[in-house]
Amino acid sequence: MEKETIFNNTFGLGNGRFDWLNACVGTNGFPDSLTYAEGYLRTPEILTDYIYKNNKRGEVDLLVYPIAYSARHGIELSLKTILIDMADLRGLAISVPDVTKIHSIKKLWDATINVAERTDIRLFHITKKSSLIY
Repeated sequence: MEKETIFNNTFGLGNGRFDWLNACVGTNGFPDSLTYAEGYLRTPEILTDYIYKNNKRGEVDLLVYPIAYSARHGIELSLKTILIDMADLRGLAISVPDVTKIHSIKKLWDATINVAERTDIRLFHITKKSSLIY
């Protein structure tokens, strides 16, 4: 059954100066996992830029955890998307619900490396080089 798209007009067209606040979330738009990941990855940059440019030294302690969490969550979402898409492209059976339940970046990275090494010799050599760094 196809989900019905619901449009929220709270900040939509016709509301003057708030038109630009209409964000696509849930069934109100069509962002994919990488779009969500990009948002989480850009947030630390935006927040640290805000702190630095506005001399908000007192807010460093307040925002350090949201900054770190956003970066970490962006990496997690990116790895999940890469893992699921790579397995799909390679014709490997992978349980999307199981992957989405993993929150360990190390486990997601190891699973991604595993798929890469099993399916593409070029990725095998690249991942072996990156493993030497750690």
